[in-house]
Amino acid sequence: MKIKVLKFSIDSARLAGNIVRAGGVIVFPTDTVYGIGCDPFNEKSVGRIYQIKRRPGKPMPILAKDLKDVEKIAEMNEIEFEIASKLWPGQLTILLRAKPSFRNSRLVSGDGRVGVRIPASLQTLTIIGESGGLLVGTSANISGLPPPQTIQELDEEILGSADLVIDGGRCLMGKPSTVVRLADKDSLRILRLGSIPAERLKGICEELGLTLDIEGRYPLKD
Repeated sequence: MKIKVLKFSIDSARLAGNIVRAGGVIVFPTDTVYGIGCDPFNEKSVGRIYQIKRRPGKPMPILAKDLKDVEKIAEMNEIEFEIASKLWPGQLTILLRAKPSFRNSRLVSGDGRVGVRIPASLQTLTIIGESGGLLVGTSANISGLPPPQTIQELDEEILGSADLVIDGGRCLMGKPSTVVRLADKDSLRILRLGSIPAERLKGICEELGLTLDIEGRYPLKD
């Protein structure tokens, strides 16, 4: 089958959504880097992305269209909501407690957390909306290789494995999202530095009365 590469449009976003709902895998633009995604509730499709990326069973993030969609898979406390309200839509992935109904997913870590964000890209939000409101949003690269900022940077293996590729031009940020989790009620931990700098998070933590803790790279790629 010839792989389709289409420029972003309302029609191509609708086609992408139909493919996702039918269990397919798509490559699509985000505000950070190009992503490869599928229906997060379809375990067969999720497994296919793990195979395409040659990625061990580490959790992958999920992109949501809005907070109502986030609530389908995760729970937020008051502090997590305050952080999200300041940086969503945007390039921040927050590890939230997965809802009991979603905890058996491969996308959830051993401690019951799932990485979630609402991206700041109208193209991405349109595709997510057409896909049902939630979309696996891991970077469209072979695990360990640089994430692509343009369609031209896509690995041929990734390009040949997807059911549809949406060309939305160059991604704005060019680097993955920053990943954080609330370590306790008084501390926010940076698990991976990305598009959002530590300085910005430090300012938000000061506003909310939190301390900021920077850890090593977390094994979750956007």
